[in-house]
Amino acid sequence: MNPDAPNYEASEIQCPPHFKGMRREVWMDIVPKLIKAGVATNIDVYALEALCEKWCEYRIAQDSLNERGSVILTRTGVPQLSPYYSVAKQALGDFGKLMTEFGMTASSRTKIKSDDGSKSQSKGRFDGI
Repeated sequence: MNPDAPNYEASEIQCPPHFKGMRREVWMDIVPKLIKAGVATNIDVYALEALCEKWCEYRIAQDSLNERGSVILTRTGVPQLSPYYSVAKQALGDFGKLMTEFGMTASSRTKIKSDDGSKSQSKGRFDGI
């Protein structure tokens, strides 16, 4: 991280209470890893929420595409691209942008430096994971 950037704690990051089911599972899979890597802090909670939301939005739309196909027939029998295709494409694009912000792609990891913890001595609830 930039040595001149503000230093925010990561110890208080908690899964949003309204996250249930898949959203909670995604949060509990991704966020502890980002905290441990030193790239997620308290100030990132809204971006982390959006990251999880976008993955779930993509997954739901993609599951619908897998089940129903990417081409549907209109009422008049004309083939048309499924609306789920646009939703999946947009959500995956948004998710990809958020992934790069947190160094979650091979390329973005080369451009991000994590906080080694030397600035902060507090213990977070995900320490030791």
